[in-house]
Amino acid sequence: MAFPATTVASGERSARFERRRQVRDAVEAALSDVILLGTEEQVRLAARAVNEMVAGRAIETAPLVASLRTFIRKVLGLEQIPPDVVIPKQGPVRPGAARGARDDRERSAGAGRGGGQGSGGGAGGLGLPADGEHSSPGHQDTP
Repeated sequence: MAFPATTVASGERSARFERRRQVRDAVEAALSDVILLGTEEQVRLAARAVNEMVAGRAIETAPLVASLRTFIRKVLGLEQIPPDVVIPKQGPVRPGAARGARDDRERSAGAGRGGGQGSGGGAGGLGLPADGEHSSPGHQDTP
């Protein structure tokens, strides 16, 4: 059974909106946890990110992630990560994640024509841009 292109396009927009909403809700929940349980520095960084989200701007969470990583490694008695180790950004701003989301959309569009179904796209971290915005690549995350 073939679906009209407008139905597929409308379904894709709806799925993208739903995915963005789910990611936003998950990020808000994670930031709320940090505000509740974090150190003073982490609370400040999380509050700044929440305020940026509310204003509709891109949020930069790399400093918060680095602070959380450093704190957790210290509590667990693990060595600090050496400064020469470059940790790539996490989340949907990764080049591979953008390709994966496009591939998922193409598979979803093909599903109506007998193609396979794609599954969600990966928000593995909190470095999330606001809708339609992108953050700069090549970040070095140091403790």
